[in-house]
Amino acid sequence: NELSRVLGRKDFFDDNSWNEVPLQGPVLELLERDRDTLSPAELCRMNSLLLHKAFEKFMLGPDLWGNGVSIKMLRQFQQHGFDRMRLCVAGWEGVEKRPAVARLADEMGYLFGTYDSYHSIHDPTLLGTDN
Repeated sequence: NELSRVLGRKDFFDDNSWNEVPLQGPVLELLERDRDTLSPAELCRMNSLLLHKAFEKFMLGPDLWGNGVSIKMLRQFQQHGFDRMRLCVAGWEGVEKRPAVARLADEMGYLFGTYDSYHSIHDPTLLGTDN
C-alpha cells in the first residue's frame, strides 16, 4: 500500500519538516547514518519511528502495526495458548522490512516463512519419477 511505499523512502526525513518533533534514541542513531547504508528494514524502522513520534497521540507504536503477520498478532496467538504454529506469508517483500516479527516468531517456537507448494518447487511432469 501507499504508506508502506512511503516508509521505504530515503527522503522521508528532512530537517525542515521534522524540526519541531523531539527525536531521541534509536531513531537518532539511524538518522545519523548515511541513508544509502541503511538496509530496507532499517530504513522502514527509522521512518516508522519518525511517523509515530510526530503523531504518537493518534497512533500505536510501530511494533503494533500491521494486518496479518505482526508482533501484535504473534502475541495474541501466544496469549490464546498456541505454542506451535506454522506461519506462511506470500513473499518476503513485507517481512524483510520488519525483521522483529520473524525474530519474535522464532523465539516463540513458531515456524515462519514464505508460502510454498509442491508444484512451485517441483516440476509436475517429474511426479513419480524419483525411484
